[in-house]
Amino acid sequence: MTRWQSVPFHTLFRRVPKRTGFPAEELLSVYREYGVIRKSDRDDNFNRPGNLNDYQLVKTGDLVLNKMKAWQGALGISPHTGIVSPAYFVYTPVSDNDESFLHYALRCRDAIDYYAAHSTGIRVNQWDVSPERLDAMPVPVPDLATQRRIADYLDKEISEMDALIEEFEGLVASLESRQRVFATKLVQNCDYPLVPLSTLVSVVSGDSIESDFIKAEGKFPVYGGNGIRGYTDSSNCDVERILVGRQGALCGNVHLAKPDFFATEHALIVKPRQEVDLVWLEHTLRELNLGELSTSVAQPGITATKVLLQRVKLPPIREQRRIGRILQDETARMDSLIEESTRLIENLKARKTALITEVVTGRKEV
Repeated sequence: MTRWQSVPFHTLFRRVPKRTGFPAEELLSVYREYGVIRKSDRDDNFNRPGNLNDYQLVKTGDLVLNKMKAWQGALGISPHTGIVSPAYFVYTPVSDNDESFLHYALRCRDAIDYYAAHSTGIRVNQWDVSPERLDAMPVPVPDLATQRRIADYLDKEISEMDALIEEFEGLVASLESRQRVFATKLVQNCDYPLVPLSTLVSVVSGDSIESDFIKAEGKFPVYGGNGIRGYTDSSNCDVERILVGRQGALCGNVHLAKPDFFATEHALIVKPRQEVDLVWLEHTLRELNLGELSTSVAQPGITATKVLLQRVKLPPIREQRRIGRILQDETARMDSLIEESTRLIENLKARKTALITEVVTGRKEV
């Protein structure tokens, strides 16, 4: 029977002083799903690094931990040498344990629950896990041969699950692309006059709201620059409106908001000046790629004035409604397929986490 023992984290890893001044090294990122990967391997990371001279050197085998998101699983043993944000913790191994096993053990559900229970801060997104509490964390460790057997087993099982997840994510991306192409053809493939958007609608900013009034649950959705950012107990709009993100990395995004809701100052509220079909208008605005109107890199944003200067093809209201009905039906069909695929992805991720936890804690023999 395999013998397990519980050892404190500090007997496995030691935090290293910041090693800076290596701007030419590969830029690394820490993901909840994968651990430490090369930033260049992903096309969905829009974070803009600051002065790379301030970034920390990470060596292959080092543990990298995002101290503010450890409770979400944002940590891992690096398979690469490179540099990471100066805000991260970097640890070097000080034991002869198998690094692949430790990578899984420190990312299992029990470990993540420990980070969450021992992180503190004013708000959830500002929770920090302290080095002192991390050093005291108990880590279940079997003998070295068992560690390697577990790591080999998980490498195989997890790679198969990841391949399935990647396949479903590709399906979701394909469906979303088909949605966009379908809408583009329907909205733009018409021989109607181009008119300034200002003749159709007016555009105003929403209202300011203190972040303390935005909760994870509530009566009314709160729309910011990137869509829904939470919920609150009061609304500032009681009719259906199109909202355009005014500030943020995804500024220019378009949402058709159902009443009642609260639009913040980071969203633009589009108000029709004449009778228009809102579903047609929603997709028409999306085709304008309004985010491209942003000229700021540090703080992306667009203005109501620039939005109103855009020109759109304007069909008669009857044709707008016909296009709107077709788009609504097709969007509902595609959304159903996307929702089902997304649910399968989440189930696979949950199963992956559960399997890792069962195996690296000895609850499941392999």
